[in-house]
Amino acid sequence: MEQKHKLQIEKIMSEMTCPKDFQCRKTGFENLSKTKRCGPFLECPQEKAQTCEFALSFGYAYFCQCPLLNYVAGNMTKLPLPRQTGHDSRPTEKGTIPAGHTEEKI
Repeated sequence: MEQKHKLQIEKIMSEMTCPKDFQCRKTGFENLSKTKRCGPFLECPQEKAQTCEFALSFGYAYFCQCPLLNYVAGNMTKLPLPRQTGHDSRPTEKGTIPAGHTEEKI
């Protein structure tokens, strides 16, 4: 781990309180391998996200608001992008049309 990242992690940890006593840091942030980015948001890596004070519920998903995990995920790891749901699409003069549709159906 680069020195600049170590220093930033220590700074973030000194400015926050963690109810789990920074367990993610103690395990080498291995729980980040279970998550992915969804645009600017980090999916909550906690198995019981609904009980985490840093989890933000949005529909059926939980997003992580922990400053430490967001720093590590954004600066030290390459998280997979979310899979596209639905079908492929194709550009037209009127915009993008999902595969299996015609311009008349839209």
